Amino acid sequence: MENKSLVNQILHNQKVTEYGYDGYGIVRINNNYPILVENALKDEIVDVQVIQQNAKFALGKVVTQHVKSEKRIDVANKELVYSYNAPLIIISYEDQLKFKTQVIKSMFAREFNFYDVADCKESKKQFHYRNKLTLHVQQDEKEIKIGFFVRNTHIILEQKNYDLVNEELDKIVKIVVAFLKANATQIRNWKLYSIVFKYSDKTNETLVIFDSYNKLKTENEIAQIIKQAIGNEKANLIFHVINHKTGKVVEQKIYGQEKITFKIGKYKYLVNYDSFFQVNDDQAKAIFDFILKKNEFKGNELVIDAYAGVGTIGLYIAKNVKHVVSVENIHNATENAKLNAKLNKISNFKALTMDSTRYFDTFVDKENVGIVIFDPPRAGLNTIIIRKVIEKKIDRIIYLSCNPHTLVRDLKAFLNGDYHIKLVQPFDMFPQTQHIETLCILERNKDQK
Repeated sequence: MENKSLVNQILHNQKVTEYGYDGYGIVRINNNYPILVENALKDEIVDVQVIQQNAKFALGKVVTQHVKSEKRIDVANKELVYSYNAPLIIISYEDQLKFKTQVIKSMFAREFNFYDVADCKESKKQFHYRNKLTLHVQQDEKEIKIGFFVRNTHIILEQKNYDLVNEELDKIVKIVVAFLKANATQIRNWKLYSIVFKYSDKTNETLVIFDSYNKLKTENEIAQIIKQAIGNEKANLIFHVINHKTGKVVEQKIYGQEKITFKIGKYKYLVNYDSFFQVNDDQAKAIFDFILKKNEFKGNELVIDAYAGVGTIGLYIAKNVKHVVSVENIHNATENAKLNAKLNKISNFKALTMDSTRYFDTFVDKENVGIVIFDPPRAGLNTIIIRKVIEKKIDRIIYLSCNPHTLVRDLKAFLNGDYHIKLVQPFDMFPQTQHIETLCILERNKDQK
């Protein structure tokens, strides 16, 4: 098949045969060649326009829908649907949970012959659960566009409502977007390209980060107007000028504070603008409580919390173990973790600013580690970390993953290193989206000690 032969073509009356892990409907043509189709469900008959293509698969979008799945539901927020950033929004929440459960069960059955995967635990909120939002900005001589990138593109689709974020944050986002669009001429030379919003509903604090390639001459005036428009004394703004080539911050101006306070359960967490924090507070609490319940800590364990962010998980379990070492490579996040330990009056906690790979390669041999917690980015772990954990013969691994594919890859290496899977529990951290948070607990085989 010629890779270029299908792009922009419309394929008529195609049947969707599967619903894939990433929330695509799958149409198969020409000897089983898959086309991953946005906004398409199994058993629907559609006309598909091919957008991109390579040797392994193509991407497409529905031009015309001829037969609709009985599982499809009507969604009022069409802009969110057609941004394809929430692909599961077109099916019921019950079906979303079934879909996510089946994804993880199928992977573990196929890869490990492991069949004891629990059903995906539902989120307390199916909408308005996010405490963070990123909007992209494009501007020319005629207009400014502010919204989401359509999935797999750099095309911005503006949004009328932000149904996945906290209701109060939704209001704040609309205020800021409306102001910027009303003053598009005044800010044209600013070259603003991204806005990040963070909001804590427990403390009513807001942090808005503007990333641009030029300094805004009227920055002070604009900042005060936006703060006043938001109408919240706890609104904090940060203006960054970014080097276009390096992507690094070359100038920063803070109006208010550079960090805000979140709460999970009884614990408070100071979080800087560049520090990672779970986007769904309620589900994070459910996961952390589950970790405490299922691990039955005895109080004598030394725990390494790798990719620790602001110390979220480590601090949550610290009072149940002997000592926690928090390892994180972002300096501000580590400083947050140290402050959070003091804020929560936790003394058996140490935070290190260090790449997790370097820590495991250089320092882990000096500690009598019983348990390691991994909450890595989507890329998962690297081979050095996995090898050192195996060599160190750490008794238990608590692995919280946002990417089932890299989780499976890493688990294969651990299982080859004399570990076994004790527990697999998916959580719906991101309702309406294809993303799945999976908690996996591994233990060393006792006969290998």
